[in-house]
Amino acid sequence: MADAGVLPHFTGTTVTDAWSSYLGYGRAGALRNAHIPRDLDGVHHADPTGQQ
Repeated sequence: MADAGVLPHFTGTTVTDAWSSYLGYGRAGALRNAHIPRDLDGVHHADPTGQQ
């Protein structure tokens, strides 16, 4: 994306899947709602009795 010159001119809000490579662009971002249950599932699996 950087080589294509897309993001230097982008002024909107990015919507991402929280892939760490996107964090280096410094743009305001939103997390896709589809990924929130995945992340919460990971929290539950890390501590199943504490996250009932």
